[in-house]
Amino acid sequence: MAQRTYREERFISASADTVWDVIADLTHYAEWNPWIYHAEGSVVPGEYLTVKARFGKQGGTYRHKMIAAGRPNLFHWCDVGWFTHFADGERVRYITAIDAQHCHYRVELHVSGIAASLADRFYGEFMRGGLNAESDALKQRAESL
Repeated sequence: MAQRTYREERFISASADTVWDVIADLTHYAEWNPWIYHAEGSVVPGEYLTVKARFGKQGGTYRHKMIAAGRPNLFHWCDVGWFTHFADGERVRYITAIDAQHCHYRVELHVSGIAASLADRFYGEFMRGGLNAESDALKQRAESL
């Protein structure tokens, strides 16, 4: 089975807890996140979230299931929907404290399935660009708090 991984990393001048708080505060995504402009739901593992994202030339509404939420180091969700039979996506965010005021942030988007290569061909640029813009915005938001 094919898999594509998109990755972004940032050093953030904010505590791991602050970065976690920004990521887990779904109701305020519209204030800082240029890729996901609306999010709602529960960040409890096994629960569901709904997000509205800019994807391609248009946006869309997507449903996700929380896989893991290990404060302040891990935030992991996966796609839920008919398309996951062809291309399944999982986003994993890792937050590693460097000291009390600094952390390392890494986000990985894993796309797997029989249509992973096709998804990369048609949407890879948008996924890379979205992760990059979101990571920059997260850094800016966390450092401003």
